[in-house]
Amino acid sequence: MKPFRYLVVFVLLASLPSCWHREDARELRRREARTVENEEHVDTIDKAMAFLPMLLRFDRGPILRDFINQVNTWALAQPMQPGWKHSSMVDKLPATLLETDIAKRLDRIEFADLESEYLSQCKLMKDVGEWVLERPYRDPLFAPWLTQQMAKLSGVDATRLEHTMKLFDWTVRNVALEGAAKDIEAMIRDPLQPITDIGVGYRALPWQTMMVGRGDALQRTRVFSQLLFQQDIPAIQLALPDPATGATGSDRLLWCIGVPIANEIYLFEMRFGLPLPTANQAEVSTLREARTNASVLRRAKLPGWFDYPVASSDLPRLIALLDVEPFALGVGMKALEERLTGEYRMKLSMNVDEIVAKLNSIDPDLSVQLWTLPWLAQLYNRNVRSRIHDLSPFSLKYAGEYGAYMNESLVQQARMAHFRGEFDTNLDVVGAPTKYMSIRTDEGTLAKLAYDSDIQRQLHVIRGMNEKQEAFQYRIQLAQQFYRTAKLDSNAFLGFLQFDLENIDAAKDWLDNRLLKIEGTERWRAHARYLLGRCCEEDGEVHDAIEWYKYEGTPQEAGNRIRVRLLEKAESQ
Repeated sequence: MKPFRYLVVFVLLASLPSCWHREDARELRRREARTVENEEHVDTIDKAMAFLPMLLRFDRGPILRDFINQVNTWALAQPMQPGWKHSSMVDKLPATLLETDIAKRLDRIEFADLESEYLSQCKLMKDVGEWVLERPYRDPLFAPWLTQQMAKLSGVDATRLEHTMKLFDWTVRNVALEGAAKDIEAMIRDPLQPITDIGVGYRALPWQTMMVGRGDALQRTRVFSQLLFQQDIPAIQLALPDPATGATGSDRLLWCIGVPIANEIYLFEMRFGLPLPTANQAEVSTLREARTNASVLRRAKLPGWFDYPVASSDLPRLIALLDVEPFALGVGMKALEERLTGEYRMKLSMNVDEIVAKLNSIDPDLSVQLWTLPWLAQLYNRNVRSRIHDLSPFSLKYAGEYGAYMNESLVQQARMAHFRGEFDTNLDVVGAPTKYMSIRTDEGTLAKLAYDSDIQRQLHVIRGMNEKQEAFQYRIQLAQQFYRTAKLDSNAFLGFLQFDLENIDAAKDWLDNRLLKIEGTERWRAHARYLLGRCCEEDGEVHDAIEWYKYEGTPQEAGNRIRVRLLEKAESQ
């Protein structure tokens, strides 16, 4: 018996059978469905959306099938939207992407497993935004600039800027950056096909990156952009043509993320964990400033420590890559978005032609294109699902890394409560803090898991009928590993949560005493030090904050040292 028989795939909608039929059968059902009363169609889509919270809790099987059946029952009754035509930008994508079933469904009101997972991601991003945006902006370094800038903008644009700053800060605090300190000295090559198991950016969907609380710079960027998407704020990944292939080549080097608001494009450097500062101030630079003032990007360098790979002389050749999920370009999501109301109303589609026009009005020199990375992430996501149940070196590695988040685990349930803003425990809801605390299985209990049948039942590790003892013991070892990982990760997440809730003393305790001083937490230590610095800033302990930021060799070290420079200047004034 394979050891992974009882594991489920990390993604929401794994192993869902195809539900699509031949075109003639589909058209027949569509005609038949249109004879049903409109009230029944409305009821169908309402029932389907009621499944979304269960999908977000990773429930699968019949619930997944019911969800897709309900949505497609509604979809079959929908007439094609008058005058629908997908954006001409889609046609400029590589032929290998246009040949995929994802692209072919853009012009049909149909929903399959990937579309359903996208709906779940949208709901999750909306949930996070609802409570994060109600709370105050948490970065004291840029808060004075934000207040001044909002006073200069119209009401809508001021709100957009405030939301952007809040969601960027939340992303930086809640998604630990992975990589090496010196990565900042080189631009990231935009991933191209074929997809591999070592590619950057596309090996996790935004919701998956948010779930595990860590990711590379592009994965971290995409969490931010999808949070913005739910607020109807577009995000662009700025890039330069690769000098090796020239302006006509397909290879691109990725720079930072830009957010168009009013008549400016504000710049955010995810590898710094900071908005890109102006020349020497805690102010957010715009693309216009970076182009006209060479000192903006010169000051992004740290002589003797870090170089920075972009100069103002590079910027006339800029490419703007729209970070938009493939499904947001299709008629199905447009039709569904127009139908949804109440608690399930959310952003599902994007009019990219309007965004292109907006960007061109701000900066006519930008070359605007669709980013292919979101497409690659969807293809990789499906590829993983097809391999995860096979006993192989890949599935072993994958289970080792993500096993603690599989099979409706306690840590996964706690993360969902955190993202939904469920913090208080009452008769109806168990709050995220309580759920995180329940994950902390002690070592004595884990040791007894190898032989104690009562504990095996308690921790849901039960020997299957006819399962060989060797296979069962291997599963026990995996379960022990997963429970230990979940406990240590929950220490980090409790630190994140306490900061979110402005409980700074509690955040310091979890991050310092229960993370840095505990063995097995190495992957969280760099981010814990950054957050401890942020805690000290909140408490007005700037000197202590600077000491935390000065730790060497962390993935975000360059940005932390720029933050130190800005803090020291502010303190001297």
